[in-house]
Amino acid sequence: MKTKDQPQISDGYWSLIENGKRSIPKADTSRRMAKGLRLDVDILYQAAGYSEVNLMLGNIT
Repeated sequence: MKTKDQPQISDGYWSLIENGKRSIPKADTSRRMAKGLRLDVDILYQAAGYSEVNLMLGNIT
């Protein structure tokens, strides 16, 4: 899936995440995934296991 001005997220990468064979994506990747899925990025962050403290402190890379 490709978002405007962003590198494509491959089908294989999506599959690895969906099947639990890939660790939690970085914040930038999560943002691109949320945009591609038309989801609020906060929902995806929560599903990925990012804590609100890390999000508030900007500790997500």
